[in-house]
Amino acid sequence: MLLLLLPAKGLIAQESAPSLSHALSKEQKTWRDLHYFSIDSTFTKAVEPEEGAARLEALKALYDDQASWQARRNQLEAGIREALLLPENTVGMPLPRSLRTKTIERNEGYTIENLALEILPGVWVTGNLYRPTQIDSSAKWPAVLSAQGHGRLEPSASAARFEPSGQVRCALLAKMGAVVYHYDMFGSGESGLHFGHEAHRTGMAQAIQTFSSMRIIDYLISLPYVDPMRIGMTGASGGGTQTFLATAVDPRIAVAVPVVQVSCFFPGGCPCESGRPIHLMCQPASNNAEITAMAAPRPLLVVSDGGDWTRTVDQVEYPFIKRTYSFYGKEALVENVHLPDEKHDYGPSKQIAMFNFMAKHLGVDASSVKNENDEYDFSSVQPIDWEELLVFPAKKLPQGHVTSIAQIYAEMIKMNSKKR
Repeated sequence: MLLLLLPAKGLIAQESAPSLSHALSKEQKTWRDLHYFSIDSTFTKAVEPEEGAARLEALKALYDDQASWQARRNQLEAGIREALLLPENTVGMPLPRSLRTKTIERNEGYTIENLALEILPGVWVTGNLYRPTQIDSSAKWPAVLSAQGHGRLEPSASAARFEPSGQVRCALLAKMGAVVYHYDMFGSGESGLHFGHEAHRTGMAQAIQTFSSMRIIDYLISLPYVDPMRIGMTGASGGGTQTFLATAVDPRIAVAVPVVQVSCFFPGGCPCESGRPIHLMCQPASNNAEITAMAAPRPLLVVSDGGDWTRTVDQVEYPFIKRTYSFYGKEALVENVHLPDEKHDYGPSKQIAMFNFMAKHLGVDASSVKNENDEYDFSSVQPIDWEELLVFPAKKLPQGHVTSIAQIYAEMIKMNSKKR
């Protein structure tokens, strides 16, 4: 195997990486950690929809009640944690250090804070905290993690965190009474300031993005005005992957809404989604529909459409997931909004489905952002210039930030050794 060191960006690119479409052999396990560093290398590949459906049918034979499902779920969770270097929980860890660089008061009834969180020594998550303008600790407010999907990696008006639709979505949630953290993918947006945007195309992105979600929850529930029992999460595409993965491993997520990503035949098109062997850590191999089912029995809305790999959700993946909820007698807590005439996006109809579900299960006030026709008023929010939302407009992270994936890897290994 030929490895190419790229010192300028702190990455290791892997040439002719083996293709792992089945269980990992003992020999393959000895080198699998290289996938934290290798560029554009994934463990699982897409299959035909019919094969994905057949695999779901085979998985159903493994469990037919809550006890047998729980045994399988325990194996899946342990495998995900091992593959992504995740601790069992974050209890005892110091709170993420927060750095606010700007506060933007909006006359539409919400406030934006440009906020970075140091989730590990020298590792920063960059984002924007949207919250109601009138907020204090005399009441407890729900919080929502808003994970990004793929867009332009460099900060710009078309980058995922800054594009207008996402701004409006988060602002409307804030006007409904939620505290929303809208944050970059690893190596994307301002996160690329660590050591370049190629870092996003590595297995470390999948590991650190999932851990980031856990640490963001640590921060949010430390705020005196946030209700730790009402934490929601949503995201589309790659943000949908982050949503169902974080929900699978962190029970503090009370409501989950993955959008246009749940599929039994498509594991994700980026190493940030399939760069680690999360589907192969126990046998038979898993898939994203089964991982999504790990949300049970918490409220879950799966949003799908007819123009991408979620086109079979209403007929295949959703019935499978709902069956898992039946083991708890909680079928009423899982829903699917399938939009057969729509394509891959987080557009208004998909946002409306999420708003309704969050209002129902997280307790946000949807009526506060509806017009006289009882319709969501998207025009009540005006997006702002993307440069106003930058946490680090000078393009410099705080002193002491990590400069290589190897440093992040070492910090995660150290973290896990301390947790033991």
